[in-house]
Amino acid sequence: MAPRDDSAVLPRLKPTHIADLKTLSDLLHLVFHRNKNQHRLSFWWRGFSTFRREYQHLLAEYEASKSSKTAKKRARARLDTWTQFRVPQWYLSFTHLISSNQFSAIGLVLLAILASVSSLFGITAAFEKEGEKQMQEMLHEFAQKDAKELFAATAAGNKDEDMGEVIKRPRDPEPEPELTEPPAKKKAVTSKKVVEAKKKKKKSKNAIDDLFAGL
Repeated sequence: MAPRDDSAVLPRLKPTHIADLKTLSDLLHLVFHRNKNQHRLSFWWRGFSTFRREYQHLLAEYEASKSSKTAKKRARARLDTWTQFRVPQWYLSFTHLISSNQFSAIGLVLLAILASVSSLFGITAAFEKEGEKQMQEMLHEFAQKDAKELFAATAAGNKDEDMGEVIKRPRDPEPEPELTEPPAKKKAVTSKKVVEAKKKKKKSKNAIDDLFAGL
């Protein structure tokens, strides 16, 4: 048994999908003829014209691939070129057209057609698979790194960080004790009483001295 040639494998589309592709092709044909005179010198028109022409060739090759191996290989090769180069270029061209306020409606139509065609022919799935593959490779590479190297890099990064400066907040001043002065009258009365008591003591002492002095 001869080995299977995966490079010539094409996605299997239902009759409804083929009808949708033909409808999209007719829509591109209308956009082309209605805007050719006005936008044929615009920057985005070259990408749109290439997309329309490539899409017509791909659709014709896909329909002929059922009875022709050559058409099948050409369709497969064209899809590979679309996946690697064409679709990203067209996507950028149409998104730039959307950013312009004046012709954003045309950009939305072209981008929607490109998304539909890419989904039906498996280009979107190829992008998702490639993105998942790259993510797995990154995770595998990260897992293979030495844990000590990662910790060392983390520690070195922490040393370079600015930890800031600790600022001490001033404490609230303690309330000073209130000075309570005695009333002036009370102090004066107390002094007067002391003086009178001293006079009485002195007077009584002098009387006793006089009494015993005559003996």
